[in-house]
Amino acid sequence: MADDHAARIKGEIQLLASIIKRLGAEQEDGKVTLDFGTLFDDDECQQGLETLVGTLKAARREGVIEWKGQMLLKGAHDDTIITLVAEPEAEG
Repeated sequence: MADDHAARIKGEIQLLASIIKRLGAEQEDGKVTLDFGTLFDDDECQQGLETLVGTLKAARREGVIEWKGQMLLKGAHDDTIITLVAEPEAEG
């Protein structure tokens, strides 16, 4: 059961990274960034991720993404920049 949960989280983190790459802009340092509002409003993100904020927190704990601040709320944090800093660990 725990392995299934961990695999699902890894899959969601991989999906999140692919969405960030699709929607974001590559910076001079090679990292991809986008704002939370754009990510939140994306149809694939809404349909593919069980809970966006939960997946963001998990990806942050894994060192895949980063943002300034502690939490992200629609409206209040739409302009907060999320940065993809590492490739997520592959499933398996």
